[in-house]
Amino acid sequence: MNQVSPVIDKSQVAVLGPPASLDQSPAISSTALRVWFVIYLLWLGGLALVARLSYAALQQGQSAGLHVWWICLGTFYVSLANNFVPLPTMWMIMLLASKTVGLPGAIPVRIAYVAAITAVATAMANLNEYHLLRWALGSRVASKVRHTRLVQWAIRWFRVSPFGILTLASFVPIPIDAVRWVAIADGYGRGRFFWANFIGRWVRYALLAGATIWFNAGPRAIFAIQACIVVITAGPVLVRLLQGRKPSSGDAYVPSNPS
Repeated sequence: MNQVSPVIDKSQVAVLGPPASLDQSPAISSTALRVWFVIYLLWLGGLALVARLSYAALQQGQSAGLHVWWICLGTFYVSLANNFVPLPTMWMIMLLASKTVGLPGAIPVRIAYVAAITAVATAMANLNEYHLLRWALGSRVASKVRHTRLVQWAIRWFRVSPFGILTLASFVPIPIDAVRWVAIADGYGRGRFFWANFIGRWVRYALLAGATIWFNAGPRAIFAIQACIVVITAGPVLVRLLQGRKPSSGDAYVPSNPS
């Protein structure tokens, strides 16, 4: 069947360059998705099991059990957080680095450790999103979106330095999830996707953990900071939703029986 090439505006080509040439669909099969879910559930189940065992050890008087319990709890929580489960994660990372949890070891070791376990957890959460979206790319709607000129140009620019761009996007502490979505739409390799997310988030979380220790932030300060970020992020969305429910001036209420 002959495919109809999209009409390309010459002015857009001059600015953005030609769109990327796309290979076959990067969608994965249902079998591959099920295999990933098994791996992901084993990861979460393992964390839950170790947390349960460490809690039992704590009840028997072993103080180390508390540290392991916190580590498993934090890793489990962060492993759930992605665009499908939009949980705030900053507070958990700061809490793990704080004196409240009190993980043992010198400060540099604690920073590196907290950053490592939470970066692995975030990479796992993003891999879950990666598999779900790659499976969804098999649908007709997703295929049409992937072949739009905007997405093709985004993929073209992503291919300039895919690992570096994805690592930088993982580091920058603002929501730029579109870079991850472009990587998924381009069928970027799963292993490189994981490591780019891990490296970017490790640096980001190490700075966050270091700042928590430097300013000696306690639970109240940590939760206040996270609450402010949630309000700043979600506030505009809520305002737009509330404004959308208000009747316009032309839709003023008129009594059905003015007499």
